[in-house]
Parts: sequence; C-alpha cells; structure tokens
Amino acid sequence: MGGELLVAASNEANLGFGDATPIDTGYRDLSSFDLGNLLNSAPPVTFHALGSEVGGSTWGGIPLDGYERPSLVCDISESNKLTVNEYHLSLPVALPSRESYELKPGRNRVDLAPFNGIVSFKLERKDPESNFWVTLNR
Repeated sequence: MGGELLVAASNEANLGFGDATPIDTGYRDLSSFDLGNLLNSAPPVTFHALGSEVGGSTWGGIPLDGYERPSLVCDISESNKLTVNEYHLSLPVALPSRESYELKPGRNRVDLAPFNGIVSFKLERKDPESNFWVTLNR
C-alpha cells in the first residue's frame, strides 16, 4: 500500500508437516512498516514472548539476515533445554537444522550470530513463568 508494507501474522502452526490443522486458530495481528526504512537497512528490533503463551510449542519464525548481533535472552524459572531451529527457504522443502542449549534458572543469553535464515525456538518442558527477548541489532 503506497510506501508501506502490510504484514499479517498468526501463531497457528501450519508448516505442512505433522502439525497442520484444518481449523484456523491462534492469535493474529496486522502490522504496517515503512517500506523505505525496510529497504535501506535492517532496523533494530526486539521481540518479547511470554512462556505462558508459547507453552510447549515451537515459536518464532524470525529472519536473521541483515543483522550482525542477534541474540535471545531467556529468563526461566527452572533448568530447561532450548532447541533453536534454523530454516532456509528452499525447494524442495528441507527440514530445519537444530542446535540445543542447556539453560539454567535465571537469565540466559544465547548468541544467534552463528545462525542465518529464519529461526524458531522450543523449550523441552513448559515454563509458564519464563520470558524471552529476541534482540536484532546492526
């Protein structure tokens, strides 16, 4: 629309693997971004997610291309294991590569610089008290 990019988002899993559902559920959002800013540089941004909302599901789908110092901060209440999935747009569709990290109670920082493409995250055990921040900086 003019000089803006409209982005629709949904947290409903529908990757075409085993987690697709025939019913449209989940939270949806519509965001507007200035196209000039997007094309000229990758703007710094921080995404926040609550453990009570992500539960035991895979969440994220965050593109890292164009960022030099991406990181994930996990504030968790008990020891847990975090899996980072890395996706690339490809034909034929390829399964994501995975890297796992052991997390201790409190704040944990995961450096996402070794990853590129699109990343998503999943905790081994639900932690409703947890908080997550994905920070993308240039």
